[in-house]
Amino acid sequence: MRVNVTGGFNNMVYFFDRVAKLPRIVNIEDISFGDAKDVPGRGRLVNTTCTVKTYMFTEKVEKKGGKKDEKKK
Repeated sequence: MRVNVTGGFNNMVYFFDRVAKLPRIVNIEDISFGDAKDVPGRGRLVNTTCTVKTYMFTEKVEKKGGKKDEKKK
């Protein structure tokens, strides 16, 4: 997913740190910082874009009754 975030540089670093601590695997790629701009009342803001990819582990569920080739006695 492509993400576009605007905030202070320290806020961006905090965001990346929080994502790194999530209980699942999340990769942040193609990070691009735009030019910082002074915004009255909000401070110096930077526009950041990145690609976020997340993965989830799924376990293979075994069918009840054992193997397919097993014959009943």
